[in-house]
Amino acid sequence: MTYQFVELSESGTSDAKLLDTGETRISATRAFYAYDNTPVLSAVANIQEIVNSSQLPQIGDLHPDYNGLRVTARQVQRDSEREDAYKISYSYEYLPAPPTDGGGNNDAQIQESSEASAQFMDFYRSQGNQPVSYDSPTAVDIGGTKIDAGGKPTSLIVRQQTWSVSYEHYGSLDVATPFAITGKRNEREFFGFRKGSLVYLGMSFSTKSASSYNITHKFLYDSVFHLRQVPDEFDGDLLPTLDSDGHVSKVIWIQPFPSTEDFKKIGIPSG
Repeated sequence: MTYQFVELSESGTSDAKLLDTGETRISATRAFYAYDNTPVLSAVANIQEIVNSSQLPQIGDLHPDYNGLRVTARQVQRDSEREDAYKISYSYEYLPAPPTDGGGNNDAQIQESSEASAQFMDFYRSQGNQPVSYDSPTAVDIGGTKIDAGGKPTSLIVRQQTWSVSYEHYGSLDVATPFAITGKRNEREFFGFRKGSLVYLGMSFSTKSASSYNITHKFLYDSVFHLRQVPDEFDGDLLPTLDSDGHVSKVIWIQPFPSTEDFKKIGIPSG
């Protein structure tokens, strides 16, 4: 099964709305048509594999034409006339900093830097079932295709992105709150990053004057919400129990960062 992806002509639609708060919300949309171009439908389509294709945008990705717009939502619709075709629509949004009277910290100029990378992680199954809760996955076998070799995992690529936000802060500096949130995931969408996909790595700062500081907050985005696969049954030698085919008999998801928090508490202007 080989899927082709075609961007539809309705892509690129943009809009700007003035909210009651005085903020301007800019948005855009893109849409793609995904279809199987093999002569005979050979297998049931795996929608998770389709939407995760490198040829399609992912949650948090930047818009190719509008600076600062990121994917905040995705919608998938099956073609009513073809079982192997889908329309995939994406919503992009960016919320600029609201106008202020120039005082305090609300008018701080935010500087962002980001680096995407492909990290090799240990996997025992491909296309495993996603847990109901990314915060506390249950200890049930995740299913999927067994890809370990005699209990040894296979390395697969997981997309990650480090994201840093810097700005100048005036007034007293709160270091206790960022310290308490370090190592936690976002409990709701934050700057376009989907709920649970960011881990806060902490804050660094330097003194600029007696009442101002240069502050940087650092985050890590993970395309699988930081979930990791581990064996859940072991023999007397504490080695993973294998099935009759020589594969790990039971694999579960674990969440190394189970705690979440509202990242607005970190104090990034307009975050």
